Amino acid sequence: MPNYLSSADWKKVVKDQKDLKAPGIIMQLDAYAKAEAKKDLLEQIAALNELLDEIKNAKSKNAKNKELIAYLDPMFKEANKTIGLLEAQAAKRAKDDAKAKKLQEEEEEEDEGEEDESKALDPELLQMVKRLKMAKIDQPLRFAVVMKSPKEGALALSKKKVTPDQIKEAKSNAGGGRVVARGICFTEEGKSIFETPKEVPAALSKVVKFFVFRDTGKKIKPIFRVREDLVDEAEEGEGPETGGASAVNLAKLKIAWNQAKQNAGQQLAALKRAIVAEHNDAEAAEAAERLDDVIAQFNEGLSDTLDSYYTAELDQRPALREKLISILNNYLVFVKNSPLVAHIEDNPFQPVTIRATLAAPLTDLQLELAG
Repeated sequence: MPNYLSSADWKKVVKDQKDLKAPGIIMQLDAYAKAEAKKDLLEQIAALNELLDEIKNAKSKNAKNKELIAYLDPMFKEANKTIGLLEAQAAKRAKDDAKAKKLQEEEEEEDEGEEDESKALDPELLQMVKRLKMAKIDQPLRFAVVMKSPKEGALALSKKKVTPDQIKEAKSNAGGGRVVARGICFTEEGKSIFETPKEVPAALSKVVKFFVFRDTGKKIKPIFRVREDLVDEAEEGEGPETGGASAVNLAKLKIAWNQAKQNAGQQLAALKRAIVAEHNDAEAAEAAERLDDVIAQFNEGLSDTLDSYYTAELDQRPALREKLISILNNYLVFVKNSPLVAHIEDNPFQPVTIRATLAAPLTDLQLELAG
Protein backbone atom coordinates (compact mmCIF):
# COMPACT_ATOMS: atom_id res chain seq x y z
CA MET A 1 0.00 0.00 0.00
CA PRO A 2 1.50 3.35 -0.97
CA ASN A 3 2.29 6.11 1.48
CA TYR A 4 0.01 8.79 0.06
CA LEU A 5 1.85 11.58 1.88
CA SER A 6 5.27 10.55 0.56
CA SER A 7 6.80 12.56 -2.28
CA ALA A 8 8.78 9.46 -3.33
CA ASP A 9 5.57 7.44 -3.84
CA TRP A 10 3.95 10.35 -5.66
CA LYS A 11 6.90 10.56 -8.07
CA LYS A 12 6.45 6.86 -8.92
CA VAL A 13 2.83 7.52 -9.86
CA VAL A 14 3.46 10.54 -12.05
CA LYS A 15 6.77 9.64 -13.72
CA ASP A 16 4.99 8.46 -16.88
CA GLN A 17 2.23 11.10 -16.70
CA LYS A 18 3.61 13.55 -19.27
CA ASP A 19 0.44 15.62 -19.48
CA LEU A 20 -0.02 15.90 -15.73
CA LYS A 21 -1.02 19.35 -14.50
CA ALA A 22 -0.29 19.28 -10.75
CA PRO A 23 3.02 21.00 -10.01
CA GLY A 24 2.06 22.08 -6.48
CA ILE A 25 1.55 18.60 -5.01
CA ILE A 26 5.22 17.64 -4.90
CA MET A 27 6.08 21.00 -3.29
CA GLN A 28 3.56 20.53 -0.48
CA LEU A 29 4.56 16.90 0.10
CA ASP A 30 8.17 18.05 0.48
CA ALA A 31 7.08 20.87 2.80
CA TYR A 32 5.14 18.37 4.91
CA ALA A 33 8.16 16.03 5.10
CA LYS A 34 10.41 18.87 6.30
CA ALA A 35 7.89 19.97 8.94
CA GLU A 36 7.47 16.37 10.07
CA ALA A 37 11.24 16.00 10.48
CA LYS A 38 11.25 19.12 12.67
CA LYS A 39 8.21 17.81 14.60
CA ASP A 40 6.53 21.15 13.96
CA LEU A 41 2.82 20.35 14.22
CA LEU A 42 1.57 23.71 12.96
CA GLU A 43 3.82 23.63 9.89
CA GLN A 44 2.68 20.08 9.13
CA ILE A 45 -0.97 21.15 9.35
CA ALA A 46 -0.32 24.18 7.12
CA ALA A 47 1.47 22.06 4.48
CA LEU A 48 -1.32 19.48 4.43
CA ASN A 49 -4.01 22.15 4.11
CA GLU A 50 -2.11 23.53 1.10
CA LEU A 51 -1.87 19.96 -0.21
CA LEU A 52 -5.66 19.58 -0.04
CA ASP A 53 -6.05 22.65 -2.24
CA GLU A 54 -3.47 21.30 -4.70
CA ILE A 55 -5.25 17.93 -4.84
CA LYS A 56 -8.59 19.62 -5.60
CA ASN A 57 -6.90 21.66 -8.31
CA ALA A 58 -5.23 18.58 -9.81
CA LYS A 59 -8.49 16.60 -9.85
CA SER A 60 -10.21 19.47 -11.63
CA LYS A 61 -7.50 19.78 -14.30
CA ASN A 62 -7.06 16.00 -14.78
CA ALA A 63 -10.67 14.85 -14.45
CA LYS A 64 -10.38 12.38 -17.36
CA ASN A 65 -7.30 10.67 -15.95
CA LYS A 66 -8.97 7.85 -14.02
CA GLU A 67 -5.68 6.30 -12.91
CA LEU A 68 -4.57 9.58 -11.38
CA ILE A 69 -7.94 10.27 -9.77
CA ALA A 70 -7.83 6.80 -8.20
CA TYR A 71 -4.62 7.86 -6.43
CA LEU A 72 -5.64 11.42 -5.58
CA ASP A 73 -8.86 10.39 -3.80
CA PRO A 74 -7.16 8.31 -1.07
CA MET A 75 -4.38 10.92 -0.88
CA PHE A 76 -7.01 13.55 -0.08
CA LYS A 77 -8.60 11.28 2.53
CA GLU A 78 -5.23 10.49 4.15
CA ALA A 79 -4.28 14.17 4.30
CA ASN A 80 -7.61 15.05 5.89
CA LYS A 81 -7.27 12.30 8.48
CA THR A 82 -3.71 13.31 9.32
CA ILE A 83 -4.74 16.95 9.76
CA GLY A 84 -7.33 15.84 12.32
CA LEU A 85 -4.76 13.84 14.27
CA LEU A 86 -2.22 16.66 14.17
CA GLU A 87 -4.79 19.22 15.32
CA ALA A 88 -5.66 16.96 18.27
CA GLN A 89 -1.96 16.66 19.15
CA ALA A 90 -1.49 20.42 18.82
CA ALA A 91 -4.49 21.08 21.06
CA LYS A 92 -3.18 18.63 23.66
CA ARG A 93 0.29 20.18 23.52
CA ALA A 94 -1.20 23.66 23.98
CA LYS A 95 -3.31 22.38 26.88
CA ASP A 96 -0.29 20.71 28.51
CA ASP A 97 1.80 23.86 28.06
CA ALA A 98 -0.96 25.97 29.60
CA LYS A 99 -1.34 23.51 32.48
CA ALA A 100 2.42 23.50 33.12
CA LYS A 101 2.52 27.29 33.01
CA LYS A 102 -0.41 27.55 35.41
CA LEU A 103 1.20 25.05 37.80
CA GLN A 104 4.46 26.99 37.71
CA GLU A 105 2.63 30.26 38.39
CA GLU A 106 0.74 28.67 41.30
CA GLU A 107 3.96 27.32 42.80
CA GLU A 108 5.68 30.68 42.37
CA GLU A 109 2.71 32.45 43.94
CA GLU A 110 2.58 29.93 46.77
CA ASP A 111 6.31 30.00 47.50
CA GLU A 112 6.83 33.71 46.74
CA GLY A 113 10.50 33.17 46.06
CA GLU A 114 13.33 31.23 47.60
CA GLU A 115 13.74 30.44 51.29
CA ASP A 116 14.59 33.60 53.21
CA GLU A 117 14.82 33.48 57.00
CA SER A 118 15.15 37.26 57.16
CA LYS A 119 11.49 37.59 56.17
CA ALA A 120 10.27 35.50 59.13
CA LEU A 121 7.27 37.15 60.81
CA ASP A 122 7.32 34.61 63.63
CA PRO A 123 10.86 33.93 64.95
CA GLU A 124 9.60 31.34 67.45
CA LEU A 125 7.80 29.39 64.72
CA LEU A 126 10.93 29.63 62.56
CA GLN A 127 12.92 27.89 65.29
CA MET A 128 10.23 25.22 65.64
CA VAL A 129 10.18 24.62 61.86
CA LYS A 130 13.96 24.19 61.96
CA ARG A 131 13.45 21.73 64.81
CA LEU A 132 10.78 19.92 62.75
CA LYS A 133 13.34 19.28 60.02
CA MET A 134 15.48 17.47 62.62
CA ALA A 135 12.68 15.82 64.62
CA LYS A 136 12.72 12.03 64.71
CA ILE A 137 9.81 9.61 64.81
CA ASP A 138 10.45 8.92 68.52
CA GLN A 139 10.80 12.64 69.34
CA PRO A 140 7.97 14.33 67.42
CA LEU A 141 6.58 17.82 67.80
CA ARG A 142 2.93 18.54 68.57
CA PHE A 143 1.00 20.68 66.10
CA ALA A 144 -2.35 22.34 65.57
CA VAL A 145 -3.60 23.96 62.37
CA VAL A 146 -5.87 26.96 62.84
CA MET A 147 -7.70 28.02 59.70
CA LYS A 148 -10.23 30.66 58.76
CA SER A 149 -9.59 30.36 55.01
CA PRO A 150 -6.82 28.84 52.85
CA LYS A 151 -4.86 32.10 53.20
CA GLU A 152 -5.86 32.99 56.78
CA GLY A 153 -4.67 30.96 59.74
CA ALA A 154 -1.51 29.49 61.19
CA LEU A 155 0.42 26.37 62.12
CA ALA A 156 1.18 26.13 65.85
CA LEU A 157 4.08 23.89 66.94
CA SER A 158 5.28 22.81 70.37
CA LYS A 159 7.78 20.35 71.85
CA LYS A 160 5.24 19.12 74.40
CA LYS A 161 1.70 20.30 73.74
CA VAL A 162 0.15 23.15 71.78
CA THR A 163 -1.21 25.45 74.47
CA PRO A 164 -4.60 27.19 74.56
CA ASP A 165 -2.76 30.52 74.43
CA GLN A 166 -1.10 29.52 71.13
CA ILE A 167 -4.49 28.61 69.68
CA LYS A 168 -6.09 31.85 70.88
CA GLU A 169 -3.24 33.90 69.42
CA ALA A 170 -3.52 32.14 66.04
CA LYS A 171 -7.28 32.71 65.96
CA SER A 172 -6.84 36.35 66.92
CA ASN A 173 -4.25 36.96 64.20
CA ALA A 174 -6.49 35.32 61.58
CA GLY A 175 -9.59 37.21 62.70
CA GLY A 176 -11.31 33.98 63.74
CA GLY A 177 -11.20 30.44 62.50
CA ARG A 178 -11.06 27.02 64.07
CA VAL A 179 -8.66 24.17 64.73
CA VAL A 180 -8.95 21.91 61.69
CA ALA A 181 -6.20 19.41 62.53
CA ARG A 182 -4.07 18.31 65.47
CA GLY A 183 -1.46 15.66 65.96
CA ILE A 184 2.27 15.05 65.88
CA CYS A 185 4.85 15.84 63.21
CA PHE A 186 8.39 14.79 62.43
CA THR A 187 10.79 14.39 59.51
CA GLU A 188 10.94 11.15 57.56
CA GLU A 189 13.23 10.77 54.53
CA GLY A 190 13.35 14.53 54.06
CA LYS A 191 9.56 14.96 54.19
CA SER A 192 7.52 16.64 56.91
CA ILE A 193 5.06 14.03 58.19
CA PHE A 194 1.94 15.23 59.98
CA GLU A 195 0.04 12.42 61.73
CA THR A 196 -3.55 12.98 62.84
CA PRO A 197 -6.10 10.81 64.67
CA LYS A 198 -8.63 11.31 61.85
CA GLU A 199 -8.44 11.80 58.09
CA VAL A 200 -8.05 15.41 56.97
CA PRO A 201 -8.65 16.97 53.54
CA ALA A 202 -5.70 16.36 51.21
CA ALA A 203 -5.75 20.06 50.28
CA LEU A 204 -4.67 20.92 53.84
CA SER A 205 -1.08 20.09 52.87
CA LYS A 206 -0.94 23.06 50.52
CA VAL A 207 -2.52 25.32 53.15
CA VAL A 208 0.08 24.39 55.79
CA LYS A 209 2.89 24.83 53.28
CA PHE A 210 1.61 28.36 52.60
CA PHE A 211 1.25 29.25 56.31
CA VAL A 212 4.80 28.12 57.11
CA PHE A 213 6.43 29.92 54.20
CA ARG A 214 4.43 33.09 54.85
CA ASP A 215 5.43 33.22 58.52
CA THR A 216 9.01 31.89 58.43
CA GLY A 217 10.38 32.03 54.89
CA LYS A 218 11.07 28.27 55.09
CA LYS A 219 9.75 25.65 52.68
CA ILE A 220 8.40 22.32 53.87
CA LYS A 221 6.57 19.50 52.11
CA PRO A 222 3.77 18.48 54.49
CA ILE A 223 2.34 14.99 54.15
CA PHE A 224 -0.72 14.17 56.26
CA ARG A 225 -1.54 10.63 57.29
CA VAL A 226 -3.80 8.97 59.85
CA ARG A 227 -2.51 7.42 63.07
CA GLU A 228 -5.48 5.96 64.91
CA ASP A 229 -3.82 5.65 68.34
CA LEU A 230 -3.38 9.43 68.61
CA VAL A 231 -5.61 11.34 71.01
CA ASP A 232 -7.08 14.75 70.18
CA GLU A 233 -5.47 17.16 72.66
CA ALA A 234 -8.16 19.85 72.46
CA GLU A 235 -8.64 21.88 75.62
CA GLU A 236 -11.07 24.46 76.92
CA GLY A 237 -9.96 28.06 76.91
CA GLU A 238 -8.72 28.09 73.31
CA GLY A 239 -11.12 30.82 72.25
CA PRO A 240 -14.37 30.58 70.28
CA GLU A 241 -14.60 28.39 67.19
CA THR A 242 -15.70 30.46 64.20
CA GLY A 243 -15.91 29.76 60.50
CA GLY A 244 -16.45 26.16 59.44
CA ALA A 245 -18.17 24.95 56.32
CA SER A 246 -20.97 27.28 55.25
CA ALA A 247 -24.25 25.72 54.12
CA VAL A 248 -24.56 28.37 51.40
CA ASN A 249 -21.01 27.77 50.15
CA LEU A 250 -21.47 24.00 50.19
CA ALA A 251 -24.69 24.33 48.19
CA LYS A 252 -22.88 26.44 45.58
CA LEU A 253 -19.97 24.01 45.45
CA LYS A 254 -22.35 21.08 45.08
CA ILE A 255 -23.82 22.79 41.99
CA ALA A 256 -20.29 23.41 40.67
CA TRP A 257 -19.42 19.72 41.20
CA ASN A 258 -22.53 18.49 39.39
CA GLN A 259 -21.83 20.88 36.51
CA ALA A 260 -18.23 19.65 36.30
CA LYS A 261 -19.36 16.03 36.28
CA GLN A 262 -21.87 16.82 33.52
CA ASN A 263 -19.13 18.63 31.55
CA ALA A 264 -16.82 15.63 31.90
CA GLY A 265 -19.63 13.33 30.77
CA GLN A 266 -20.19 15.44 27.67
CA GLN A 267 -16.47 15.37 26.84
CA LEU A 268 -16.42 11.57 27.18
CA ALA A 269 -19.56 11.20 25.06
CA ALA A 270 -17.96 13.28 22.29
CA LEU A 271 -14.81 11.16 22.53
CA LYS A 272 -16.88 7.96 22.24
CA ARG A 273 -18.47 9.26 19.04
CA ALA A 274 -15.05 10.17 17.64
CA ILE A 275 -13.63 6.71 18.39
CA VAL A 276 -16.55 4.85 16.82
CA ALA A 277 -16.54 7.16 13.78
CA GLU A 278 -12.84 6.51 13.18
CA HIS A 279 -12.89 2.75 13.89
CA ASN A 280 -16.39 1.42 13.41
CA ASP A 281 -15.86 -2.10 14.73
CA ALA A 282 -16.50 -4.22 17.82
CA GLU A 283 -13.11 -3.43 19.37
CA ALA A 284 -13.68 0.30 19.04
CA ALA A 285 -17.17 -0.02 20.51
CA GLU A 286 -15.77 -1.92 23.49
CA ALA A 287 -13.06 0.71 24.03
CA ALA A 288 -15.65 3.48 23.85
CA GLU A 289 -17.83 1.78 26.44
CA ARG A 290 -14.89 1.71 28.88
CA LEU A 291 -15.14 5.49 29.06
CA ASP A 292 -18.30 5.03 31.13
CA ASP A 293 -16.08 3.56 33.86
CA VAL A 294 -14.73 7.04 34.58
CA ILE A 295 -18.02 8.64 35.59
CA ALA A 296 -19.01 5.43 37.39
CA GLN A 297 -16.15 6.09 39.83
CA PHE A 298 -18.05 9.07 41.22
CA ASN A 299 -21.09 7.23 42.55
CA GLU A 300 -20.19 7.20 46.25
CA GLY A 301 -22.97 9.69 46.95
CA LEU A 302 -21.06 12.96 47.30
CA SER A 303 -24.09 15.12 46.46
CA ASP A 304 -26.39 13.18 48.81
CA THR A 305 -23.87 13.37 51.66
CA LEU A 306 -23.50 17.12 51.13
CA ASP A 307 -27.28 17.46 51.36
CA SER A 308 -27.25 15.49 54.60
CA TYR A 309 -24.37 17.55 56.00
CA TYR A 310 -25.83 21.01 55.62
CA THR A 311 -29.28 19.96 56.86
CA ALA A 312 -27.97 17.90 59.82
CA GLU A 313 -28.00 18.90 63.47
CA LEU A 314 -24.68 20.22 64.75
CA ASP A 315 -23.88 17.07 66.73
CA GLN A 316 -24.32 14.94 63.58
CA ARG A 317 -22.00 16.98 61.38
CA PRO A 318 -18.58 15.70 62.54
CA ALA A 319 -19.33 12.14 61.34
CA LEU A 320 -20.75 13.41 58.04
CA ARG A 321 -17.74 15.70 57.61
CA GLU A 322 -15.39 12.73 58.01
CA LYS A 323 -17.40 10.81 55.42
CA LEU A 324 -17.25 13.74 52.99
CA ILE A 325 -13.50 14.14 53.45
CA SER A 326 -12.99 10.43 52.76
CA ILE A 327 -15.13 10.58 49.60
CA LEU A 328 -13.34 13.70 48.34
CA ASN A 329 -9.89 12.25 48.99
CA ASN A 330 -10.83 9.04 47.13
CA TYR A 331 -12.21 11.02 44.20
CA LEU A 332 -9.09 13.18 43.91
CA VAL A 333 -6.76 10.17 44.12
CA PHE A 334 -8.66 8.61 41.21
CA VAL A 335 -8.70 11.81 39.14
CA LYS A 336 -4.97 12.45 39.60
CA ASN A 337 -3.59 8.89 39.56
CA SER A 338 -5.93 6.73 37.45
CA PRO A 339 -4.17 5.16 34.43
CA LEU A 340 -7.55 5.16 32.67
CA VAL A 341 -7.91 8.94 33.03
CA ALA A 342 -4.30 9.44 31.89
CA HIS A 343 -4.90 7.20 28.86
CA ILE A 344 -8.08 9.11 27.96
CA GLU A 345 -6.34 12.50 28.14
CA ASP A 346 -3.59 11.18 25.85
CA ASN A 347 -6.05 9.94 23.20
CA PRO A 348 -5.27 10.86 19.55
CA PHE A 349 -8.89 11.53 18.58
CA GLN A 350 -10.08 14.53 20.55
CA PRO A 351 -8.67 16.70 23.37
CA VAL A 352 -10.34 16.23 26.77
CA THR A 353 -9.65 17.89 30.14
CA ILE A 354 -11.09 15.42 32.64
CA ARG A 355 -8.50 16.04 35.36
CA ALA A 356 -8.76 19.82 35.40
CA THR A 357 -12.55 19.78 35.04
CA LEU A 358 -13.16 17.47 38.00
CA ALA A 359 -10.25 18.35 40.30
CA ALA A 360 -11.12 22.05 40.68
CA PRO A 361 -14.54 21.69 42.40
CA LEU A 362 -13.32 18.72 44.47
CA THR A 363 -10.40 20.76 45.82
CA ASP A 364 -12.70 23.71 46.54
CA LEU A 365 -14.99 21.39 48.52
CA GLN A 366 -12.02 20.05 50.50
CA LEU A 367 -10.92 23.54 51.47
CA GLU A 368 -14.44 24.57 52.44
CA LEU A 369 -14.76 21.55 54.73
CA ALA A 370 -11.35 22.23 56.23
CA GLY A 371 -12.22 25.84 57.04
